[in-house]
Amino acid sequence: MVRASRLHREGRRFESYSVHQKINNKLIDPPKPMFIFRILLGLGIAAIGVWMVLKTESILRNFGANRWAEEHLSSDGGSRIFYKGIGVILIIIGFAIATDIMQPLLFGLLSPIFGGLR
Repeated sequence: MVRASRLHREGRRFESYSVHQKINNKLIDPPKPMFIFRILLGLGIAAIGVWMVLKTESILRNFGANRWAEEHLSSDGGSRIFYKGIGVILIIIGFAIATDIMQPLLFGLLSPIFGGLR
């Protein structure tokens, strides 16, 4: 095995195997349908979250005030803050799904509680 530092000293350019990686003498396959589905699902969830943040008033008119939010979040407009908070959480979850960091994010958040997740 030749070390990369020796290749640099000898003037040859070092490239990892992944640059020229082939599977069964073919180039790597294009993205799978599940990859595209994951991105579309994540962006769809994020779009619902953006809609919830922008159209909070229409959500409030259709679903009504949330009693718990009115009591605990503020004296006036607690339901609006509640619906906007759910929208922001949906945006974060949507982008986490689209970028495929949902599982590491959950493991990072829940590993102090459940130590055996790793």
